[in-house]
Amino acid sequence: MSTPGLQQGPHEMGTVLLVGFVACLLGCSSSTSASGPRAIPAPTTTRPAKQPSVTTPAGGPAIGTFNAPASFVCLAQDPSQAQVTLGWIVPSATVVTVELDGRTLPRGIRDTVPYVVPAGKAVGPGATVVFACDDTRHTITVNWRVRASPATTRVVSVARATGS
Repeated sequence: MSTPGLQQGPHEMGTVLLVGFVACLLGCSSSTSASGPRAIPAPTTTRPAKQPSVTTPAGGPAIGTFNAPASFVCLAQDPSQAQVTLGWIVPSATVVTVELDGRTLPRGIRDTVPYVVPAGKAVGPGATVVFACDDTRHTITVNWRVRASPATTRVVSVARATGS
């Protein structure tokens, strides 16, 4: 039953409930603060941190770490071959090429030398260069790129260790 003069339909009742709810949010509180109604905090959105691109001023990938020996020894199991293991961390690299004495090396284990065996992707951890064991000093060049960026290059010279 309704009170005379206060007839309400479903639409009006929803409006009354909504107004009451908003009024309570603005003025109802379990705290006894004398400062009056508190504002409703705005929702916050957290986005994952974007990884910074690690590049040189020229746009090539920056090298975090690079390690290479100065000498090599002939392999005990095959004295006609030698190997040099290079280590690197280049966080933004997407492409790496390895050269021996100016020649780009094929990737993967081959029947004939020289070749390079990567230990992972371009970012690292490095690669092993396998080549003929002789008394020649060899130059190993490593070039990293971020897609088609300018190359970042490291060049090392390795010589046969004395007594090997």
